[in-house]
Amino acid sequence: MSIHGECFDIGQSGNCGVECPLYQDGECEDSTLVLEDLATKEEIEEHIRLYPDDEDAGRATLEQMSPSVVG
Repeated sequence: MSIHGECFDIGQSGNCGVECPLYQDGECEDSTLVLEDLATKEEIEEHIRLYPDDEDAGRATLEQMSPSVVG
């Protein structure tokens, strides 16, 4: 691991996102970056569960989605 930390190292290797083990464990240092890449209502709801501090941003993202995605 580099002096920057595990999250940085994972991101530098191109593994930042929903497949990242740190993200899945609720330990992402910048979870709002991942939120921008989520495409389904279920992914956003899971994000809000993992990162309750992002609830407002998650709800705003849901509101911006097309009705067919939110269903």
